[in-house]
Amino acid sequence: MQRYIIILICLLGSSVIFYLLSKILKRLKIKNANYFGLLTSVIFFIITIMFSFLYFEPHNNITLKYTPPKIIDGKIEKGNFN
Repeated sequence: MQRYIIILICLLGSSVIFYLLSKILKRLKIKNANYFGLLTSVIFFIITIMFSFLYFEPHNNITLKYTPPKIIDGKIEKGNFN
């Protein structure tokens, strides 16, 4: 559920940036207002979703402790992950 909320916030934020930037650039009479607005909103969406997933997703719950196989009395004891 948290992922969907992050994606929704990123979509809303990028659409607001597109709308505001295109209105401001049209008022300043710049030719490619829609192109600059779209490019900026896509860049904002990608950066925001990347940082949101890196910040909110759990990444410290992985345990990678490994016990290698051992030879005890001529027999191989299996290794395992703890």
